[in-house]
Amino acid sequence: MVVFTDRLTVVDRHDGKRSINQYDVGEEIGHGTSSTVVSAVDKKTGAHRALKIFSKSVLRKQREASSRGINLSPGNDRAQVEVECLTLLAERSHPHIISLHEVIDQPDRDKLILALDLGDLGELLEWQNESSSYLCRWSSPSTSPWALPEDCAKRCFRQLALAICHLHKTAMICHRDVKPGNCLIRKDDSGSPHLLLADFGVAERFDDAGSPPTYTDTVGTYPFIPPEACSGDEYDGRCADIWAMGVTLYAMVFSRLPFYSSNLHQLFQMIEHDPLVLPATVDGPVLDLLSKILEKDPVQRLSIDGILTHPWLETKCP
Repeated sequence: MVVFTDRLTVVDRHDGKRSINQYDVGEEIGHGTSSTVVSAVDKKTGAHRALKIFSKSVLRKQREASSRGINLSPGNDRAQVEVECLTLLAERSHPHIISLHEVIDQPDRDKLILALDLGDLGELLEWQNESSSYLCRWSSPSTSPWALPEDCAKRCFRQLALAICHLHKTAMICHRDVKPGNCLIRKDDSGSPHLLLADFGVAERFDDAGSPPTYTDTVGTYPFIPPEACSGDEYDGRCADIWAMGVTLYAMVFSRLPFYSSNLHQLFQMIEHDPLVLPATVDGPVLDLLSKILEKDPVQRLSIDGILTHPWLETKCP
């Protein structure tokens, strides 16, 4: 159950540290266009949390800009969308989807704070601007060009697929921004990596009335947007999530993106028209899986059930 708190008390202590209500605040672990994320410990329970701190004035400016057609940040109010989706998911929880524990929102204060699960090992992969490639900071690859060992990649991708399956079939939510940076990693009790799908700021709920959840906008992260969304035509949000899963898997295998350009028009042209290149440095069933997920025709693209039953995910690594 999500706790909603309408009082915010911030204390700067003599030891140089800060407390927010019952949380002892640690270091900054992430930031975006409208929020900052810090690690924290709940003094009442001892639980380690991530506090996602939004500025309501920044969110308000983004809403106003969006209403004037200025795209400063995807979505009208990322915080509101995230709270709504994660509150729903609290009733339909899943081990590989991040949990929201508390919302702190005092009406006359600028800060809106979400207390979430902590992925203490960080992101699945980190994007390196200098080399236009991905780096795994919590595990070392066994063989090049894998960004992390194949058995580890297989485990994490299976967990991501289970999370997306739960979103689409049980919670009726399209995530709309699947990427390595929104997959957080922590260790489970056995010391193995445990993936948590996070950041529901542009997610959307849909009605399971038989018709697919369709969109025409291009929210999310551009290199992960599917071909059918690049043209501005109507597309199925579930198929878009699956394409983004494929781009994420490609990054896990090859440490880079399948299509990339700093020029947005050129990037969309590449995603729509350029053939998928699968380097010969890797072989085996994972290439078959990639080719079926990164199928440009969404009708022919592998379904989430097809992903979960694919031979690569069902076989153990040597």
